[in-house]
Amino acid sequence: MAFTAMFVIVNPIGNVMVFLSLTEDRGFDEKKRIAKKTAIFGSLVLLIFAIFGDFILSFFQINIHPPYLPHNRDSLQNV
Repeated sequence: MAFTAMFVIVNPIGNVMVFLSLTEDRGFDEKKRIAKKTAIFGSLVLLIFAIFGDFILSFFQINIHPPYLPHNRDSLQNV
């Protein structure tokens, strides 16, 4: 399940066209080098946020929990 979530976040299929358009004037070896650097950098960013994400969000006082919503319409009348 974690792999699926990371796959969706990174979106490699959607980013292929962006990569190709940005490196269309580069040679094969340079494209390979850029792809390797990008993969390493992206992996490091994901790893850092996986480890320190809660601390970073709490430091900036960002709350990702949804607000309380009543389960049914009748509980709205009591609010």
